[in-house]
Amino acid sequence: MKINPENSLTAELFPVCLKELLEALHTELESGRQTLLSARKNQQAEYDRGAVPKFIQGHPAKSTSWQVRAIPEDLKDRRVEITGPISSAKMVINMLSENQDGDIACTAMLDFEDSMAPTWENVLSGIQNLIGVANKNLTFSQAGKSYSLNPAKMALPMVRVRGLHLNEAHVQINGQAISAGLFDLAVSAFHSAKQFLRDGKTPKFYVPKCEHYLEARWWNEVFQKIEKTLELAQGTLRATFLIETLPASFQMEEILFEIRERACGLNGGRWDKIFSDIKTLRMHADRVLANRSSIDMTRPWMDSYAKLLIKTCHKHGAFAMGGMSAFTPGKDPETRRTQIEKVIADKRREASNGHDGCWVSHPFFIRPAKEQFAK
Repeated sequence: MKINPENSLTAELFPVCLKELLEALHTELESGRQTLLSARKNQQAEYDRGAVPKFIQGHPAKSTSWQVRAIPEDLKDRRVEITGPISSAKMVINMLSENQDGDIACTAMLDFEDSMAPTWENVLSGIQNLIGVANKNLTFSQAGKSYSLNPAKMALPMVRVRGLHLNEAHVQINGQAISAGLFDLAVSAFHSAKQFLRDGKTPKFYVPKCEHYLEARWWNEVFQKIEKTLELAQGTLRATFLIETLPASFQMEEILFEIRERACGLNGGRWDKIFSDIKTLRMHADRVLANRSSIDMTRPWMDSYAKLLIKTCHKHGAFAMGGMSAFTPGKDPETRRTQIEKVIADKRREASNGHDGCWVSHPFFIRPAKEQFAK
């Protein structure tokens, strides 16, 4: 395995046993990933010729009675999840900690994906920050101010990995770039899973951009192989999958079935879903959408998608997570008041539809969001 650039930090973060794990995962699973990516291209060509996504038939998810593995105690309250880039120690500490009003998120999703620019420096910083979180000793200092975690009061950490389609160009095996998502998952589990377990916390991950139940099956195999190598019981590493593509919205039940031994739920990712609607049906002249900024979850097709996600999850004992309120607090009281009103309206609607929790992007909005969901 070749890491470029390789230095004392990479030597520390990638001991021989981790390199061996990454090499084994890549060797066993990369061809399957490439097959899935080719299938995506072929399917998109079908859509471009006029086909549309449809519900599928014949999968055992539809013909059997099943439930996901019981939700661990520390994951039963997910009324408000907060997210931000894992590369920023300051933001990671703020996400996991109380805000100035004493409010704290239930869970904090530390993100290697679309809130973080995937430079190699950011990836390495993210790994270091996760190690600090797992050891409860992450600190940060800036302009005379110091930030640190309070181990007695922290949101439950989670990690979102990168999607199936992305490569990590700085790590190559036999001249081939490793899957970025596989890399994120394996490195994160290696450096944090056993420490979280010793502290009574569930090692928890988010998987984005899934488009097909066969992709969910591939991801589940990645989880299984990591667990086996780390000598963890099968199903120890838990996962929530984002249903944020149009094709996946027709396969929610099948995707959940494929990850049922580790599933905690599904999440409706509104912004990426809108983009996927546009991308998937880009050649359909009769399906041109309105300006994207005018599309929200009250639009009929978006509302139906969210309600189907809720129905699917609750049928099988999983959590149905709602979407993001992507506000940064305004600088004046009037702007903040308007923002809070919008957050309350959005989260009240999600709660009334049956969602079990939601996302916010800033600690300021934790309380108004959380208050809309019954504990």
